[in-house]
Amino acid sequence: MGVLGLEKYIMALRPTPCPRVSVAALAEKHKKETGCDRAVAVVDGGYLVYQEAAGGGEELYGGQLKQLSERLVAFASLLQGAGVTPVFYFKGSPSKGRLGVWGNQKQQKQDRVRAAYASIAGWGAAPSRNQEVLVSIGEQDVEMARYCRRHECFALLARDTDFVAMDTAHYFLSVAHLRPDLTTVHFDRDAIARQMGLHGREQLPLLMALLPNGCVPASYLIPLHLQAAGQPLASLNPNMKFPLEAVVTRLCQLVRNRLCAVSAADAVVMVLDKSMSEYPASVMSEFARALGFAGSMEFREALRKQLAASLEAHDYRGSQGATLPPPGTEDTVLELARARHAAMQFVMPNVLVLLEGRVWEESCSLEDPALPARCCSTEALRPFRRRLYGVLLHERRAERTHRPVREFIVPNSGEGALRPVDVVPAELDEAAVHHPGLPALWCGMVMEEARWRLLSWCLCPSPRRGTDLLNRLRALPRRHALLAAALFLLSHCGVIGASIQASVGPSAKESISVRTASSDGEAAEAPPGHGAGIEYEPHSVEQVVRLFARTCIRVERLTAFEIEQLTPPRPRRLAVHLAALFLRACTHLLVLNDVIGAVVPVDEVQPASFFDGKVFHSLLAEDTARESGNADEDAIVLAVCSDYPCDSCSPVAPDDAGGDVTALAAAFAQQRL
Repeated sequence: MGVLGLEKYIMALRPTPCPRVSVAALAEKHKKETGCDRAVAVVDGGYLVYQEAAGGGEELYGGQLKQLSERLVAFASLLQGAGVTPVFYFKGSPSKGRLGVWGNQKQQKQDRVRAAYASIAGWGAAPSRNQEVLVSIGEQDVEMARYCRRHECFALLARDTDFVAMDTAHYFLSVAHLRPDLTTVHFDRDAIARQMGLHGREQLPLLMALLPNGCVPASYLIPLHLQAAGQPLASLNPNMKFPLEAVVTRLCQLVRNRLCAVSAADAVVMVLDKSMSEYPASVMSEFARALGFAGSMEFREALRKQLAASLEAHDYRGSQGATLPPPGTEDTVLELARARHAAMQFVMPNVLVLLEGRVWEESCSLEDPALPARCCSTEALRPFRRRLYGVLLHERRAERTHRPVREFIVPNSGEGALRPVDVVPAELDEAAVHHPGLPALWCGMVMEEARWRLLSWCLCPSPRRGTDLLNRLRALPRRHALLAAALFLLSHCGVIGASIQASVGPSAKESISVRTASSDGEAAEAPPGHGAGIEYEPHSVEQVVRLFARTCIRVERLTAFEIEQLTPPRPRRLAVHLAALFLRACTHLLVLNDVIGAVVPVDEVQPASFFDGKVFHSLLAEDTARESGNADEDAIVLAVCSDYPCDSCSPVAPDDAGGDVTALAAAFAQQRL
């Protein structure tokens, strides 16, 4: 996250400590000076994904995944052409010290999602080809810094200003200021420290802890910043804001004269005393209560924890130890999970996160914030997640060492406080489904049958339906199994039907309204499939499933370039919502696939191979959803459109699922037979 305004402040210093440099020239210089034949650069892959995904209005379609993948690979090739060997790092999950500020960020993202949907009305993965890709286990910034030091990397390419205060590679280069000619801004940390009046860059982590960052909220620092700004202490209140330039000079003096000579723990205590001792007890108590604390002592403890978390997040103690604990200190399953995570045998970081007792966190997706909670993946997919947790933590339940899982999966409604919730894992029925244990599932043993049965149980625990589903999924080409499982999950829990009904109203199932633009500019009714500018919306679960199946078949045949050349269709509110639901379901299925030992091979579970939001919207604009499909498409639809929804799998009542979908499915199946 970094410190808001720090980059602008640093780049305004004169003489500048942030010159523009050539990446290729620096790489060549590094090779000559060190005698190395490679110039390794660690790249913040998460920022590249964010930058590409947020690059234009097409993000509304739900993800141009093939294009994103191709662009990231092209970026890696560009670096290689300049003599740089890239290593891409991606974040596993936020550290415990960052969760509070992370929640505030998610509220801001909820606002952006609402703005995105408001814009519809007026609207006219990862590098992999011979690239090293890593996913963090703990604090990503610390792991990246330690990797840089351990491998004596040439450069760190990132955006986060936290790295200004960390000992990383020889050069910290800004990926945000990177130009096509591979020139960018070099943040010279020694020069920055000198320009700010510090004795050396080793003091920068202390300064960062005294500024609002990913660990320390701005409101916690108001008492300290009020003093640093030289304002009357009597004016203390929780709504005060201080520009960086108003406080940084005195904060640097505090770091240079007092904090740098003591241990990290003692430095935290000194900051606490400096922040609170200057104020009358009654004033500080009132301030603490205004922030939501019971009193000044509770506020002091919260500030202590966040200051300590900030120093740890900036690797202030300079530990060179590995991020993994010594062998023998953890249980076998956790050790094995860490090894699989480090070897990239897990597609997602969630397995390790859950086994370590950390929070499963996900931002709000691009689901429609105007729809009720039953249409949101946070609630609709929770029964599935409970079963997933039950499979992952089955052995701990048997050993009576299991605890509720903490989720921080942000809904889009924006209602209520954003905080983690405790979820009790579902208990696996061993009489119906055998669980051989995670080591057996993960260690290459012949466990195909067990993996499939665990997958089908998580999708639907009903023995009869689960067996039928298992057979239908196994009959599909392996590359379509995850797609079909995600569509079954969304259909079976009732969220597709509920979304259709909430979006288009209860009368929509009786007729399909297709509208065109008449000569006088007014919308007019037109027969389905006729006329330009058609406005087709799916009005049944089967139509939605067929749209996704057809998208899959089309995406398999198109290159990223061909997708990019498609005429951008108008985003549809319901389609944007359904695409977001689908990708969220795929994310959950990827975690389950990791848990059960990859029943679908890792190289066949990437959503870029079977979904693209632009293609999805283009097919909707073509009004092809009700046409008959090819054999592959029909097989996917038939595998998904069974007897759904299921009361035991869904928080959505069948009556709310968009009509008599069970009858629809039965009629469809009979037609196919």
